[in-house]
Amino acid sequence: MSTLSPPESATVQDTEEVSLIDLLTWLGQGKQLIIITTMMVGLLALAIALLQAPRFTARMTLLPPGAQQQSSSAAALAALGQLGGVAGGLGGKTPDELYVALLKSDSVLRTLNDQFQLQSRYHLEKFIHLKRFFGKIVQVSSDKKSGVIAIDVDDEDPEFAAKLANAHFNALSE
Repeated sequence: MSTLSPPESATVQDTEEVSLIDLLTWLGQGKQLIIITTMMVGLLALAIALLQAPRFTARMTLLPPGAQQQSSSAAALAALGQLGGVAGGLGGKTPDELYVALLKSDSVLRTLNDQFQLQSRYHLEKFIHLKRFFGKIVQVSSDKKSGVIAIDVDDEDPEFAAKLANAHFNALSE
């Protein structure tokens, strides 16, 4: 039997592995390029961060009316809750979930659009575009433990964000 041997043209370098010292030496030779690249990327990120318009978040919290209070909106929600099982439209079973679904509804969005001219403010041609965009700037959530519903509105103008967040409550009662 014959044993396999490396070809005569093979050198010692072909069979050696790269050591950590060799790698660090190679990186040390290119340290100027690494430092310059890191500095340029950092300065570019800083410039982008400083040039962007600031975004402000306004938060409005509300407690949904309890079972004792029977306002017109609570009566409407009770009726919608009964229809929700048939149509599957609102999906929630607790009053908090019903209020969240109502706050995210088209009727509330149309009321806010009429009041604040949101389509022209955000340069959107159709209502469907506003509906998609509105989900990015307005978040409605419910805390299961406390029952508090939070409405967060993001905008470049803090005063407008606060007015829009507070207007959600008025849109519910209309």
